[in-house]
Amino acid sequence: MKIEPHKYLENILGHWEDLCDMSYFGAVLHKAEPNTFIFDMPVDGPLLHAHTLRRHILSSEAKQLDYKKYMFGTTSEFSRKWCKHSTCFFHFPAFLFDWCRNSRRLYKLSEELTDLLSVTAVDDVKWSELRFPFTSFIIELEKGFTDKTGMVHHFFMVTLVQENEQKKFVITSIARKDEVYPLLPKEKLSEVRHLLMRKKWMKAYLTAKKLNDYADNSCSMFTAPLWVSEDQDLTIGEMLEGMRCRMKTHEDSVAEFGAIDIAERVTRIVVGFALYMRTLPSGSPHVSDWMPVKSPSKDLNAIKGEMFICAVTSSQKITPEEHADIKEYLAGTNKGFELRAHFREGHWRRPPGKGNDPTAEKTVWVRGCIVRRDRLEKDTLPVGVEQLV
Repeated sequence: MKIEPHKYLENILGHWEDLCDMSYFGAVLHKAEPNTFIFDMPVDGPLLHAHTLRRHILSSEAKQLDYKKYMFGTTSEFSRKWCKHSTCFFHFPAFLFDWCRNSRRLYKLSEELTDLLSVTAVDDVKWSELRFPFTSFIIELEKGFTDKTGMVHHFFMVTLVQENEQKKFVITSIARKDEVYPLLPKEKLSEVRHLLMRKKWMKAYLTAKKLNDYADNSCSMFTAPLWVSEDQDLTIGEMLEGMRCRMKTHEDSVAEFGAIDIAERVTRIVVGFALYMRTLPSGSPHVSDWMPVKSPSKDLNAIKGEMFICAVTSSQKITPEEHADIKEYLAGTNKGFELRAHFREGHWRRPPGKGNDPTAEKTVWVRGCIVRRDRLEKDTLPVGVEQLV
């Protein structure tokens, strides 16, 4: 059973704070004994200010995120090192600040819509063709999907990040085997800080190492961060190909980007969602009204306030047989071969008569279908290809 979205965000924020605390310990130890401890980061930025992020977000005076405090800036040497170390959590402060101040929107996608978007190719869609509804929003899947390692993906964060002269949309999936990440014991964190103040370097290191082992063993986490400059006229396929090339040339890329197949599926869902929303007419029964949901937390430091949730369902219906075939295809047990009926992926295309117009946007959804339907049993014919205008 999935936890309430407010609690999920609080849990992710708690994990980010734990990450900063552990990194702070490593930075202090390196500064004291650089030949013994190798974590070469300054005792500054998010390592020093992590626990003020909540106050910064809730402050009525803060007009924009203090990137230097919470991300080491965006282009400095230390920001690049912090990005590599913190993986998907590097952009989390930027997402949380913008989401809390300017959006608080969450879209809940039905299982049927999620599956159809997962089998709809987006490789030839350009980023310039996308229109996201908010600069920061959340997509929650009614039913998440499980990868080969047992990690469940159901919560995607999308945000627009300003980096100098460029703007980048960042898509992040955070998945886990457990419902929540068990946060590090506060009393143990305080113990390490006390040992550091007393300059008990080795004892502080050993105590912190036990905390790190506890975190590694208590819950595995998976990240799939994706980003691209909206100023670049790249296609989704070109962006993903760039990720594949980076994985081949950099050993740390799997840790930084996650498995490419997960990245592709997350991208299909998020990009397909943006395209799908534009095909629906105003007042569509497949998009609910915004429903306000208040945070149940009584903690004064919690991310409080209302969250607005919109349920989105599929305008295309599939038979139980088609649904089973999609599940089989996504599981990798039906990749399409000659001797049996199989599932063929859908795609997005330009409207009729504008196929050769490079400026025309792809607003027609050609859904996936079953091939060799003559080999299906009676009364299991696919619905076919439908067009949404």
